[in-house]
Amino acid sequence: MKKSLKTLVYLLIAVPILFIGCKKSDLTDGSNPSTSVEKASPAYCGTPVVKKLYTYGADNTIYGDVTVGNDLYNLYVTIHLSGDWVFWNDGFASYEKGCHLFVGSEAELLALNENNVVNHDADLTGYFAFYDFYYHTDGTELGTQTYSFIVPRTSISVNCPIIVAGASIKNTAGDLKLVSAKQELKHNAYWFSYCMQTCTTNSGTAYAYGESVATCFTAIPNIASNNWGWTNKIGQGTYDWPIYAGAGLCSTDKGTLVGTLHVVYATGTATITYIMNAGVSLDGTHVSVFMNPKMLPKNSKGQYITSPGQFPYTGNPVTVTGLTGDIWIAAHAGVSW
Repeated sequence: MKKSLKTLVYLLIAVPILFIGCKKSDLTDGSNPSTSVEKASPAYCGTPVVKKLYTYGADNTIYGDVTVGNDLYNLYVTIHLSGDWVFWNDGFASYEKGCHLFVGSEAELLALNENNVVNHDADLTGYFAFYDFYYHTDGTELGTQTYSFIVPRTSISVNCPIIVAGASIKNTAGDLKLVSAKQELKHNAYWFSYCMQTCTTNSGTAYAYGESVATCFTAIPNIASNNWGWTNKIGQGTYDWPIYAGAGLCSTDKGTLVGTLHVVYATGTATITYIMNAGVSLDGTHVSVFMNPKMLPKNSKGQYITSPGQFPYTGNPVTVTGLTGDIWIAAHAGVSW
């Protein structure tokens, strides 16, 4: 069992609701602490659900919100702080830093740690060992106001999972809020349920596949999660790679060809352009570009990050300068058709 927490830990989301109808991430190690990490909105099926962010107890102040939605392939959980509050970690041990998320059945939550307790009273609170949650950051998002988790639906065992999510935060006056705080191994926290909404159109996540230059995320040692996708190693030149949606486990036979990624790498600059097939909508892009031997972003533990919401570049086209030698490119897209 991990050592007990020594300081106040985390808020979590309030007010449970069951909705009718109806992946593991860390920030890039090169992020600027003064820059918000904003994830492009995915093509949600149905309408995303928004929950207010509170501290636990008598304080009814709203410190932000959490947006939860899904597409055909992923569940998206985005924590967004309001006002001048940012993610922070004053004096916390490494496992107390950043944002934490649990998504799964009640039985899985209770089995994760013997100290987890789900209360079914009017407040729907519980006691949770946050550091054992599958999805978390390590504090590298300090100074930002938005953090997104992308959870593959194939990793969620139930249609209406329990969701527990929160963060430690600080404002410009130096006030520190540890949403849902208690100085014990067990911590009070809010939880709620979310039911996957039905997708009436095809939508989801897609990656560029460089064929002979591609390495599947799952084949990379020291990886922080089990997301599928490719990172592609190239030298200077011009390349055109197919973009596949829904190619789970990097199996293009299972995927749908939705477009082409056009890459030009010359004189230290890489320009990356998404060209989508007719009838395909590009709903957001996330691009990782690093010089060899670094294949993807890394967290502070030295693990590679495969969550596209934490890739350092967005937009279309993406231009990255100051490069030398061989480089690695991972190009993600949210698509619908």
